[in-house]
Amino acid sequence: MAALAVAMAAALVLMLLPGCGGTGPRGDGSAGSRLYYARCRSCHSPYDPASKTVGWWRDNLDRYAQRAHLTASERDSVMAFVVRAKVTDSLHHY
Repeated sequence: MAALAVAMAAALVLMLLPGCGGTGPRGDGSAGSRLYYARCRSCHSPYDPASKTVGWWRDNLDRYAQRAHLTASERDSVMAFVVRAKVTDSLHHY
């Protein structure tokens, strides 16, 4: 009985952990999501990638990539991440 209670408590903790530690989605583990949450967070709270248009992301990544010390390749990785998040979000609401 005690082992079952411990297992249930552990499962509950594991389910709740992804919601801790910040605002917005946690990312998909890609290089682009890691860069987005690490670099952009240094100046502001991260936006939900799906909450902005692709054009908004393109314009703002172009504008702020240098400030975030992103190489062209890193900027492209972040853009790919936010576009994937936008598409994935759209599919969930279809």
